[in-house]
Amino acid sequence: MLEKEDEFAPFCEYTDTIPDFATYVDRVRNSSDWGGHLELRVLSLALHKHILVYSVQSKEPLRIEPSDHTAADDPDPIRLSYHLHYYALGEHYNRVVKESEVS
Repeated sequence: MLEKEDEFAPFCEYTDTIPDFATYVDRVRNSSDWGGHLELRVLSLALHKHILVYSVQSKEPLRIEPSDHTAADDPDPIRLSYHLHYYALGEHYNRVVKESEVS
């Protein structure tokens, strides 16, 4: 995130306790807070992987691509399900696996 501050800083959720980008990044690194869409975008870039997010709110999965110029499909994207209300946890992501990967 720090390497692309201009790209990510405008989308951070700032509060009274997280007043700036450096504090936000420190919080992401050093707390048990869960990440959201912004952190998924960072992971996609860092891992050079497509991320597909499935949600009941959308017919098609959200595609997060590692760059704006990625033309080819990733044969093995990271697949997640997004849950707006996940029991008492609130918003939550789970990993989606192929049936053949389940033991």
